[in-house]
Amino acid sequence: MDNKVQTGNNVTIECVGQLENGMVFLDTKVDEPIVFVVGNYSVIKGFNEAVIGMILDEEKKFTLPPKEAFGEYNDSLFLNVPLNQLPAEATKGMQLKSQDDKGNEIIWSIKEIQKKNDLAVLDGNHILAGHTLSFNIKVIKIA
Repeated sequence: MDNKVQTGNNVTIECVGQLENGMVFLDTKVDEPIVFVVGNYSVIKGFNEAVIGMILDEEKKFTLPPKEAFGEYNDSLFLNVPLNQLPAEATKGMQLKSQDDKGNEIIWSIKEIQKKNDLAVLDGNHILAGHTLSFNIKVIKIA
């Protein structure tokens, strides 16, 4: 049996993820370990590819540019929505969910509330879009 991670394996990973400025956005010592099937891309593309070929208990450090992580920040992913179409408790920074015409979930962040115009400006970019991300990972299970 090959003990290297390959496409189709179900893997469990411990991980610390950081932004360019060193801010930690993910730590599986605080959160649950990451479990995914390699090749089904339920994790970001670059992360999925980084684990291929690793062995049990191997540690690895890698950095992903935006295009291999959550994409470049897209200034066209903004939407003006009348305030009466949002929950009454809507505030700046709050996240809302919707679906596109294919049934994919979109998470919107309220970027701005314009009470005088009765509008909210929603941002459809992932919160980590446009960021280069660094990861320290360890494979703790391969199935």
